[in-house]
Amino acid sequence: MSFAYRISSLERTAALVGVLLLAGTAVAAGPAVAAPAATTEKPAGQDAAAPASRVRVTPATEAGTPLVVYVRIENAANGRPVPGAELFVYQTDDAGFYDRGEDGRERGPRGARLHATAHSDAEGMVVLDTVVPGSYPNSGIFRHIHYRLSAPGYESSHQEIILDEAPRPSEEQKRAAVRNGDLVAKRVDGKSGRSELRVTLKLQPSKGD
Repeated sequence: MSFAYRISSLERTAALVGVLLLAGTAVAAGPAVAAPAATTEKPAGQDAAAPASRVRVTPATEAGTPLVVYVRIENAANGRPVPGAELFVYQTDDAGFYDRGEDGRERGPRGARLHATAHSDAEGMVVLDTVVPGSYPNSGIFRHIHYRLSAPGYESSHQEIILDEAPRPSEEQKRAAVRNGDLVAKRVDGKSGRSELRVTLKLQPSKGD
């Protein structure tokens, strides 16, 4: 499945990047990138043939505040972990851009430079190594990470993890996000000294399953 197809439905927020959010910044559709910048790594003891449950969304040298995102994927009907679920994520860089051309202008989320795909382990866990996403320049839009989640026997979802920090979403925006199926979460300081985000994503069983 191509990167362009994965985000062809373009999220509610970033679809307005070119016309509403990036004041003074031109956006063109542009071709989708052919290869991700992300690399994958397997935790110690994980079967080398198994898909990675821990992935690096950003290069190790990426500018910004390091962030580790711990994701538990569970069955919305019974709370049990869902192993083997595919989680595809993409986000802006520290400066709030998805994909800047050589001229420094934003080219939009369709070819987002920072993206990666992971598969949940036997406990339904995924770990993402990334940086805190930046707010769109000159917009005041809250920081967020986009994700597409799918697994056999479940309904797929394409939502956002919204960071509850400056520029902070209003209480009404938080309520609207929850109604839309998005998640609002706060970062915490981890034992390693890096910021951490811990979230639970729920998959709805397919109708008739």
